Amino acid sequence: MHTTFKAAFALALTFLLLTSVACRAAEAQRLAYAVICDDAQLSEKINAGVRSRLMLAKKEISNNYPSGKLYLYLQRDINDRKNPQGVSVAIAHVSNMQTASLALEAIRKKEAVTAPLASMLREEGFLQHLSVAHIDEASDDEIAGLLDSVVKTFISKYQANGD
Repeated sequence: MHTTFKAAFALALTFLLLTSVACRAAEAQRLAYAVICDDAQLSEKINAGVRSRLMLAKKEISNNYPSGKLYLYLQRDINDRKNPQGVSVAIAHVSNMQTASLALEAIRKKEAVTAPLASMLREEGFLQHLSVAHIDEASDDEIAGLLDSVVKTFISKYQANGD
């Protein structure tokens, strides 16, 4: 019974989310991001850069039911004999909107949301995009160029109609 309650609660939250997304079409789109990096100073630069670019694009930043989430994993190339100042970057976009759409379709048909679907609604989502990048050094100019490209691509994947 407790598991059924959890599934129903997740379903209700998802329904409210989808309803509020539809009602808030004119408001800022909700996106999220995470920066993973062993270097605290570099991590803070990347975090601030992503946040400022999303805010400039008038995107709401929240981990509560975002349309998409950007993951950036950065690693300094300290053991590279040719360029130990370089930074390698793994870039991933994930989204759970497909699962939310399936749940909404079931609700509209007045069908029960299956346990696997309810479980999927509690997950981050599916991988939508994966790529890598490299910058020669962690200078402000190199970071700005990287983030301009990465954030622009990320936002373009989750543009709401009319944005």
